[in-house]
Amino acid sequence: MIHLEYLAITALLLGVMLYITVTAKNGWVEGVVGIVGSGLLLAIHATSYSVAVSNITQILPTVLFLGCCLTFARLCEKERLFEYLGYAVGKLCREKPRLLFLFVFALCAIVTTVLSLDATILLLTPIVLQAASRLRLDHRPFSYVTVHLANTASMLLPVSNLTNLLLIAYGNMGFMTFIRLSWLPWLIALLVEFLSLFVMFHASLHKSRPSQTQPVNGQSPDQTFTHPPVFAMVAVVLTLIGFVITGMLDIPPYWVALSGCIALVLKRSLSKKSTLSEELRTSWKSFNLSFLIFVLSLSVVVAALSNNGVNTLLLPIFHRPVTLLTLLLVAAVSVLACNVLNNLPAAMLLIPLAASHSPVMAMAVLIGVNIGPNLTYIGSLANILWRRILIRTGKKVELLQFTWIGLVSTSLCIIAAITALWLSSTAFSL
Repeated sequence: MIHLEYLAITALLLGVMLYITVTAKNGWVEGVVGIVGSGLLLAIHATSYSVAVSNITQILPTVLFLGCCLTFARLCEKERLFEYLGYAVGKLCREKPRLLFLFVFALCAIVTTVLSLDATILLLTPIVLQAASRLRLDHRPFSYVTVHLANTASMLLPVSNLTNLLLIAYGNMGFMTFIRLSWLPWLIALLVEFLSLFVMFHASLHKSRPSQTQPVNGQSPDQTFTHPPVFAMVAVVLTLIGFVITGMLDIPPYWVALSGCIALVLKRSLSKKSTLSEELRTSWKSFNLSFLIFVLSLSVVVAALSNNGVNTLLLPIFHRPVTLLTLLLVAAVSVLACNVLNNLPAAMLLIPLAASHSPVMAMAVLIGVNIGPNLTYIGSLANILWRRILIRTGKKVELLQFTWIGLVSTSLCIIAAITALWLSSTAFSL
């Protein structure tokens, strides 16, 4: 049954929660907003206490995994892993802007896939901006790569994006099944994204003329790194192997991410870079409990939307044969939802509906909510954070250009990725 009054209140509350969270300057605000918002929905009986607890319990392991991954990425950053990667890429491509574009694209794809889109946005974007400024290059070809790849490249591994973890949680999908469904759409989407951005920024890359690189912290670029962060690189590789093994054994992956965090904390403590207590404090801060509480609260908001008629309205879309046209329709609805609601609540809302029909349809939703945010600023929190970073560093961000580039690349990537999904699922009977 559809309850318009509850739907209107829930949608309005979701908009207010997202707005406050995005604009708030204090990290604890998002957790408070999440608790208050979900509490209000329970108070007016927009959803029941039992349904709310069930939803929270279902995604709790996923949220714990996210927190451990955020901490792990932050520890890698403190080990200067990302700075080293950026330095190495800049050194290789010092006089060749188009080659630098290729290397930045590859670096963002790897970091997004292996660690998370958060690492790409929060850690690589400042490095890319710094490298572009140091080489006297137009930042736009490179900064747009970071935001687009944070979304488009986040389909291959569960760790890459919280939406992927939601698919595994809600869709009861194993690690290897996820990889079998995602690898070809991921690869094709990356190829189309590269061609789209390269063509649209071809003039800027062709006109760019890098000058002599500037010193970094009083040193020449070649002297910035005398020792690469080998321990951090090994920790990342072993953690990835652990994800594969635990996925095959059906063990919650947050144990592996937590082990990686412990290894880096102990290494930093034993090498006297800081004390153990200092490392534990900063790691707890990186865990970002307030944000995790906000994510849990979104599951209550989505429960209210689902229980009051949204499921009824959307179910006919998913009760269709799995054809190319159906998958394109599902992806289009997902793109629309993530650019209206934001991709996290959109994924929470649509993935359970799609997963109840087929894993292939659930992957079509994932493609929509992962690539779709490239269309608008509000499509994902990653986009909003990226825009904040650019504004904070004095870079101009043009809404019309962002939307136009997003419209072209998103449309092409979605069509290509969905076609690849349909072909692979048909050929291999997935």
